[in-house]
Formats: sequence, structure tokens, C-alpha cells
Amino acid sequence: MCYECGCGNENSVMSPDSITGKTFEQAAKGSGITKRQAMENTFTLLKKVLGKSETLDKGR
Repeated sequence: MCYECGCGNENSVMSPDSITGKTFEQAAKGSGITKRQAMENTFTLLKKVLGKSETLDKGR
């Protein structure tokens, strides 16, 4: 999906800047890792960032 909109379709493109499955494939290739590894690393970082005690602005 464009991961930022939450539509549930990994390959939907809402805008040219959308984060899609292809985004992870390209990033993984550039880093010499698998798409799954890139996604897992992203997930780990997001949990760390979102787990901070700061208030999240859900309107963004």
C-alpha cells in the first residue's frame, strides 16, 4: 500500500512520493539486504521512535 495512507494495498500509489513495496525493494537493493530485512529494520526503528513519550499528532 502506499504505507502512509493505510489503504491496505502494498502497491497503490497515492502520490509520486508514496511509500510502497517497491520503495522497500529499492532501499534493500541499495543496502545489499532483502526487502524483508529492510521492512523489519524499518519496523524496529518505527517502534523505537513511536514508543517515545512524546505526543503524536494524529492529524498529520
